[in-house]
Amino acid sequence: MVGCGVIVFCALVSAAVGFGYGLWRGLDADHSAWKEVCDELHIADCWPFVRVAYIHNASYLGGLIGLILALVCIRPIPIPAATSPA
Repeated sequence: MVGCGVIVFCALVSAAVGFGYGLWRGLDADHSAWKEVCDELHIADCWPFVRVAYIHNASYLGGLIGLILALVCIRPIPIPAATSPA
């Protein structure tokens, strides 16, 4: 259960960072790299689309980071073999 919590927490934090980054970029940012996608999908207002794309991509990145952290947290720790007194 700890592993799932770590993954979800990292994904949510990362999505919040992506949301903040999308807001920080703002309306006046250069969204020319997204213009072709917005035109192909017939999106009239590109900025909200780009903001949601940042949230989406950041949450996937956070999920990957969370997965790696969860695997580190739940890895089995080897117990040293007991030595018998001679």
